[in-house]
Amino acid sequence: MQKSHILVSIFLIASGFLGPRPAQAQLRCEQIFSQTSPLVVSADWRPTSGGLFSAVRANAAHNWAYFKTLQPHLGALKEAFVVQGTAIGDFHILNIGDIELANGKRKLGLIDVDDGGHASLFADFTRAAISNQVSPYKVPLKDFWNSYLAGLMKEKLQKPDTLEDVMEKSHDDFLKRNEEYISSLTTDGKKFSSKAEVKSIEEADPLTADIYSNSLVRFKTTLGDAEILDSGYKIKQTGGSQGVPRFWFLIKKNGQTSIIEFKTLISPAMSVYRRQASQRTRIKNLIQTYRPQRTTYGLYEFVDGGKYQFIARERLEGFLEFNPEGDVSANEAERGRTVYLYLANHAGFWHAQQGHGEELFIALRKNEPAAFAEFEKIVNDYIELMKRENN
Repeated sequence: MQKSHILVSIFLIASGFLGPRPAQAQLRCEQIFSQTSPLVVSADWRPTSGGLFSAVRANAAHNWAYFKTLQPHLGALKEAFVVQGTAIGDFHILNIGDIELANGKRKLGLIDVDDGGHASLFADFTRAAISNQVSPYKVPLKDFWNSYLAGLMKEKLQKPDTLEDVMEKSHDDFLKRNEEYISSLTTDGKKFSSKAEVKSIEEADPLTADIYSNSLVRFKTTLGDAEILDSGYKIKQTGGSQGVPRFWFLIKKNGQTSIIEFKTLISPAMSVYRRQASQRTRIKNLIQTYRPQRTTYGLYEFVDGGKYQFIARERLEGFLEFNPEGDVSANEAERGRTVYLYLANHAGFWHAQQGHGEELFIALRKNEPAAFAEFEKIVNDYIELMKRENN
């Protein structure tokens, strides 16, 4: 594995991944894409002002480029990395949450599907492990590994108390929570407040303005007969979706006020790992694999705007809350560890549901001490790489 690590490091240096990059105070949407296409994600390192958890979220494409360069040099993990299926792409504790169903119940599922696609399932799990190890909810890697193996054999861990509490909330609790959420982002429920950080389209950069003007008719078709109270755009400066234009509409329909977001789809992070299907096919597969298949509460669907594509969703607040980039109490750290361990198990279960559980289990158990040692080295080597990149 030492030779493999050297080869990967040489590739990363040659690709510019290890070169110093000046921090940027602001990112426009054009700045996160490659120079060849305005909607193709770049695998270059994106500096972040936060800690390593913020950095890992912002650099999914960089991480998948790292996995791609590793694969030809793998030893005991070679067979496991070859197994491919529908992968999340950006697997971390903030991207899995409780999803409200139309019947008032809720299930665990994927929040943002935009980075996912067809790729190595074990690499997807490895990314989850990397995110865990740089979070305040760090689980011993061997425990994380064992939880995943159990999931591959469809042996489910007991839900931690934190998740049990979330699942026991009533639908009325959910409605009240989201009424408060809408109220916090609006002025009298009629206009976005400054807290929503929604900007007028007149302030948009040329690419964002072009996306909006070319897609507005499709946006309105998706909204149907809803009354549009206010609208604008947002571009996050942090996280995995930094620089990606989102268009927000405050609407009223059947007496109910809600916020609908159209999030622009760019090429997913794992497109640097392998070629992906069309946006429509990719998103359909991810929704079917990682989100509840019963009717969910609120809009969540793929929207083809012609020149541009989007995920349209109602902005809703679930009950599963963590803040790994803030001050974390001992109690929250323990809550986070139990949930992360459960998510490792759930990853194995999701992979097993795709028909790859036994195949992955056999590949990982064939020479488990060597396989785990290689897994541990990959995780720790990438964390060291992130530290160098992010200073």
